[in-house]
Amino acid sequence: MANQVEIGSDISISPKLIFDSSKFKKINGLFLSRGRDCIQYIINLEKFNDNDKILLPSYICPSVVHQFEKNNIRVSFYKINKKLEVDISDLIKKLEKQVKCLFVVNFFGFEQPNLSIIEKICKEKQISVVIDNVQSPLSKKSFHGDYSFNSLRKSLPVPDGAILKIKKNRNINLKVHSIFHGYFRFLFLTLKNTTYLKSLWYPLLKYYEKNLVNKGPFPSYGSKISSYLTKSINFKEVVKTRRRNYIYLRDKISSLDIDFLYKDLPNRVCPLSLPILVNKRDKVRNSLIVKKIFPPIHWDISSILHESDFPMSFEISKRILSLPIDQRYSLNDMNKIATELSYAIGN
Repeated sequence: MANQVEIGSDISISPKLIFDSSKFKKINGLFLSRGRDCIQYIINLEKFNDNDKILLPSYICPSVVHQFEKNNIRVSFYKINKKLEVDISDLIKKLEKQVKCLFVVNFFGFEQPNLSIIEKICKEKQISVVIDNVQSPLSKKSFHGDYSFNSLRKSLPVPDGAILKIKKNRNINLKVHSIFHGYFRFLFLTLKNTTYLKSLWYPLLKYYEKNLVNKGPFPSYGSKISSYLTKSINFKEVVKTRRRNYIYLRDKISSLDIDFLYKDLPNRVCPLSLPILVNKRDKVRNSLIVKKIFPPIHWDISSILHESDFPMSFEISKRILSLPIDQRYSLNDMNKIATELSYAIGN
């Protein structure tokens, strides 16, 4: 792979993918536009009333919380530990009668332990279980919960696309909208690596997403262009490259003053990124950005929770950096990240 001008940000779409549909992959599930479309579909199917609650992990993307709040659904939170694992004892305490659904996240490609135990507890209490695989679409896993969904555009060169799977004994005949959001993002992502065109399209894309896409309508189908592009993606190669980069970069930076959320990489895991915890996170991140390395933050939770209630979640939120290790990048790119990260931490 050739060295990239920048490391991180949205995955661009190569024109080659458009003309190569030899590696057909059947989409097994309901193909919607984004993760929040899957959430809205679940909300519509579950038919929440005024007294019902959704129980969420205390470490979660704020957009998930907002999607429930937009539907006037009450939200509450359970604790996670320093490895982003469900705190079972706290979960059991908070599974009240008003809880209609439990929301569980498989973070960064790593499956939650104790999912079978969680399912059993919820089945006894007649609580539906929703599994969020937005960060884990390419990891090997068995079906858990009443619903599971992912988001392809977080990991693959497609403009949109999310797959929702539903337990077989549930009626899934609900209205879904047809929209063209995915085609607009496709246009941007095919032009992303052309600097002067990106400078024209990027501000427009962000305006479009903020003022139109994020306002719905929900739920909406995934675009046909994304469905088509998935036929051309070599999924085995994507997984192989992500795992190789993860292991290589982890070993290169293991002597630095950082903490790993996941030191080991099980065989079934395809990582979204290499999440680390670092002191003076914002200073370190800004230093990397100057060198055109763009590590996202998953997530800033200060707008949805109080630190005094969930100190462990806030500790992670304040220190986390997600280092890019995806299929766009070579080992030379991993060396660049390691070198610049070492410099940033040392200054």
